[in-house]
Amino acid sequence: MRKFLAAIVLVLCCSSVALSSFSYLNIPTWYLVAAVAFPPLFVSAPGLALAMKQGESGSVTTVGDILRPSKAAWIDLTLPVPAVVEKNVTAKKNHDQVKGTVNKNPSQYPNLKSALQTQQGLVSNDTGGATTALVGKIVCFGSTYYQLDSYVATYISYVTNTATPDKLTTPIFISGRIALPKMSSLVPYYSQWVVDMAQYTYHIVIAPPFVDTTPSQFAANISQTGFGGLVKSVYQPELDKMMQDPDYVPTFTDDSTGGAFSSPTNVATPAQVAAYNANGQALSDAQRAADNAKQAYMNSGGDPATGTGGDASLYQAYLGAQSHASGVQAQQAQAAADQEKEEESVTTPSGPSNPYGSDSSYDFGARLNTFITSMKVSPLFSLPSRMIGTIPGGGTSVMVVNCGRFGQFSYDFSSSFGSGLNVLKFLVMLAFTAAAVRIVTLGKG
Repeated sequence: MRKFLAAIVLVLCCSSVALSSFSYLNIPTWYLVAAVAFPPLFVSAPGLALAMKQGESGSVTTVGDILRPSKAAWIDLTLPVPAVVEKNVTAKKNHDQVKGTVNKNPSQYPNLKSALQTQQGLVSNDTGGATTALVGKIVCFGSTYYQLDSYVATYISYVTNTATPDKLTTPIFISGRIALPKMSSLVPYYSQWVVDMAQYTYHIVIAPPFVDTTPSQFAANISQTGFGGLVKSVYQPELDKMMQDPDYVPTFTDDSTGGAFSSPTNVATPAQVAAYNANGQALSDAQRAADNAKQAYMNSGGDPATGTGGDASLYQAYLGAQSHASGVQAQQAQAAADQEKEEESVTTPSGPSNPYGSDSSYDFGARLNTFITSMKVSPLFSLPSRMIGTIPGGGTSVMVVNCGRFGQFSYDFSSSFGSGLNVLKFLVMLAFTAAAVRIVTLGKG
């Protein structure tokens, strides 16, 4: 809010010509109606529009996911010249979402519903004359289903007038066996073609039940190549309709980074855009009225700079219109300043608060002084000095014992305990230091 109000004031204050020729933001029509494309995402991010690119085809991955070239757009009022910003994105619905959308309303997606199902054991007539791989499978001609029982490993050349004999609409029987073309053997023969036919024994069966296709089978059914990539044009209208289903919202990838698309931070909401246009139009109207009043006074022979000459009433009308324009401009400048102050008060972080509260019991300095004062009048204050002071710091370390007739014995303590006494002294001091810190910080001994 602060930035777009500031932008309004800045642009409108630069030139009276610009003020009198204010125009609304140039917003593409597709942006205004983009809520129809992906309503759930549009509602969750007001001002951010996502729409499928017109005239472009979707694609299918080998695992049955649908990808659709799209674009995201939003109005950025923080730009030097506010405008609609566009970014290329790709919408994606995974195979489970596709199935859920189609199965929810199968009548709206007849082609996709057919691609998501297959008759169990049924293979296409354009199998190219595969050999043992087709044994046990079913082929259909018209409304009759033939189950292939066994493969006869002989080929008989067949002359045809078409280069695509795999698109047979009626079966070919050779020696009582059903024959399928082996397309890899297709060769031109003058103005015709010769193809080898693979033969199978068969029996007629009832129509097999429908089952779901695998993701890879679905991809093969709807892609132009038969294994993924751009989808066949017959499926495109249904895929675009499917993308708009609010119960199965697609995910979006940023084409420039390859990562997930995230909503930008500088998206102007519809209310902000309306305010931008309203503020600009209000100031434009006020300035235009002032310019018209000025011109009318000048036409009467007056000098607007000095107010001399001409019709005095027209001069007063001019001053009133100019004052009104200045007032509108001042109001918008004040609104921008207030908004800036409000945002700064909300967004400017304050210093870290005292995690211990403001109670004086958490003032460690005060507690230390209280501790020292209390200890000075306590016998404990002199206890460390007495304990450490009684450890001899000088004199002889040799103890002499007179044992009478057994003689005199001596023992030098420095040879065994010289360093040990210093360690003991250090440990005593360390223990008293720890006790003092505990009392000061925790308030207890």
